[in-house]
Amino acid sequence: MKSFLVLCFTSVLICSGYSVVWAQSPAGISTNLNLWLKANTGVTGTTTVTNWIDNSTQTNNATGSAPAPSYITTGTTLFNYNSDLQFTAASSQMLSLTAAKNPLGSGTQARTFYTVTFPSSAIDKNTVIGQGTNATGTTNQGRHLRYITNTNRLIVDTDGRVRGSASATNSRPFIATFSVAASETQALSASTFGAINGVTTSITSYSNGSANSSINTASTLAQIGHRPAETNYFDGRIAEIISYPGIQQHNANKWNRILL
Repeated sequence: MKSFLVLCFTSVLICSGYSVVWAQSPAGISTNLNLWLKANTGVTGTTTVTNWIDNSTQTNNATGSAPAPSYITTGTTLFNYNSDLQFTAASSQMLSLTAAKNPLGSGTQARTFYTVTFPSSAIDKNTVIGQGTNATGTTNQGRHLRYITNTNRLIVDTDGRVRGSASATNSRPFIATFSVAASETQALSASTFGAINGVTTSITSYSNGSANSSINTASTLAQIGHRPAETNYFDGRIAEIISYPGIQQHNANKWNRILL
């Protein structure tokens, strides 16, 4: 009788240091996502991107027309050999989400964001995703996620200035986490963990401000690569944006650091 050896691979580590991984959803989570845009699928258009499919169940697709970002699928600047969208701030390039759903959250709703981006250092304020206006009341104040690249900070804030920020450098990447208290009017400090050469590092430099926690941004559509309240366009490349309706557990955070 002949014998057969059957080998099954889910991830293949190649001697050159590259790995092959098929991720069906972030950390295996395919439900309860507010938004999941990934540049390796669902993008229509090359020189001008006209549609970017939301892979979450919200079907909150991003659409665009000139000026809009371009779609890069080849070359030496790709993220881990994956496709990305190239945004040029000087050309006011952006995409608008099509559904009146709120990936940024309202009031005290919790959100967790993961983004795979490469912002240009030539632009001071790089907005990854923004929503709302500069209204002085609480009906439509803007909430947004952006980089302050001249000081190497990542900021999540509103026009009332609820914000958290942490400094980083090219050699010190990290995942930033922020919370907003339900009964308070300022951001809560939280430890930020990253890895430098495989060693976990904690960063806890934050600047807090005050704002009304009943802020509501649901009345306007969110935009990718632009803050509607100001002319803060994104300059650089965006490969993926994920929004969860809650605060991720520690183990989920660890998995996402590996998979994104």
